[in-house]
Amino acid sequence: MAHGSVLLNNLELLVVSNDYSTLKMLVLACQEFGSRLESTPSITSANDYISRRKIDGIIIDVQVRGALEFIEVVRKSHSNRTSLVFACTVNAEEAEMARKAGANFIAEKPLTLSQIQTLLNQAAPVLAEERKRYFRHKLVIPITLFYDGGQHRALTSNLSETGMAIRSFRLFEPGFPVEFALDLPSGPSVKGKGEIMWIDTEGHAGIKFDSVTCTGTPPLSEWLGHRCMVHS
Repeated sequence: MAHGSVLLNNLELLVVSNDYSTLKMLVLACQEFGSRLESTPSITSANDYISRRKIDGIIIDVQVRGALEFIEVVRKSHSNRTSLVFACTVNAEEAEMARKAGANFIAEKPLTLSQIQTLLNQAAPVLAEERKRYFRHKLVIPITLFYDGGQHRALTSNLSETGMAIRSFRLFEPGFPVEFALDLPSGPSVKGKGEIMWIDTEGHAGIKFDSVTCTGTPPLSEWLGHRCMVHS
């Protein structure tokens, strides 16, 4: 298996297209690389999909109504603004409009298997790096939170380089700043500042990191990187 194929293994891709021949080629390519592929024929369902989860890459057929506007929505979204966008176009004019909207790569229709393989191989290092950055390691350990003038104890649910989910009996409010401190197993002590991004009715909350400092080794990125490799 080529180096690019290894990097693409288990990546999650969303295809937005209602063209059978395009979908067929993309499915074949992703099966070969071991990437996970979801598909939808409409922009409405695509918008719903990206609002619910972080994905590695989006392949969109510019022939789908609202495709260019969808690319712009992706670029402004919270979770997927850095996702790679592959635009499938039929001419140079469409390609230029797709690039201006925020597409990273252009695939000219009709698609061929070798064309898709080449594009995915070119994108593999960036896709893999982005995946590592957003990889969420399931982790349940104590954490100290400093919120609204008080100190609180909670448990983490998962951890990434950019944020974490926690569970607490304390009710938090989205948009509020928070400071935190925790000790990673076989890793550094981590302190930082962030913002409460979301809450649910079961006591979970999501925190987006603004700044993080580590005392000890390895650094957070390396500690998570090792676990990302183990779980890939």
